[in-house]
Amino acid sequence: MNISIKHSLCLLQKSYRGNQPSPILSMDGTEAHADVKVLHQRLAEHGQAHLLQFWDHLSETEQFRLSTELSALDAGYVNRCYEACIDDLKRPTSNFDHLLEPLPESVVGSVVRTDPEILKQYELEGWTFFCLSFVMSWY
Repeated sequence: MNISIKHSLCLLQKSYRGNQPSPILSMDGTEAHADVKVLHQRLAEHGQAHLLQFWDHLSETEQFRLSTELSALDAGYVNRCYEACIDDLKRPTSNFDHLLEPLPESVVGSVVRTDPEILKQYELEGWTFFCLSFVMSWY
């Protein structure tokens, strides 16, 4: 990678991080692998060092992209959000079970009672939305 490309990437990285210096590439275009240790240390302070677990298996471009994302990550904020969610789960909740009732059959769909052509349309529509990234799938 030549100096002008690295310079452009550093400028991009600075704009992404609010004009803070890049922890991975310096403005003179030299590789700053020692700064990966700084990034590792910053992540470790928040229990996120595992994000660099496969660093050595990445190409230079992949390392740059990952470091750019991780440099912009506020790991402390992520941890605070996580802790807030866990705290919410620990709080006692009101029990509304006595207010719940089954939906009437007239508003509930059924694969058994639905016309096969309509099911095909639903399937096609579902795949269309999936291909357009309007829905996600986890394996």
